[in-house]
Amino acid sequence: MIQIIAIRLTQNGHAHEHISMLRWRDPSSGRTGENTRAQIVTFLRDGGNAIVSDGVRSINVFVVEGAVPYVRTFADGVWTDNLLALPRF
Repeated sequence: MIQIIAIRLTQNGHAHEHISMLRWRDPSSGRTGENTRAQIVTFLRDGGNAIVSDGVRSINVFVVEGAVPYVRTFADGVWTDNLLALPRF
């Protein structure tokens, strides 16, 4: 499992579809890294797990199958903007 801790958006981007890079850390090992959106999509499709923490709980990250697949959080039966609330790098 990895925890997404920051995102990078494409120039002039503002939506989930515009996330181009994601910075993450592995809570169990402390290891950190950065991957493209496509790499994270592949990681999730291959059975990997990713979360975002809002300080109180962990929210799962899922692949949304759009024209170009992208990632987004889903909590309490609703698509949420937790990824867009993360710091930028």
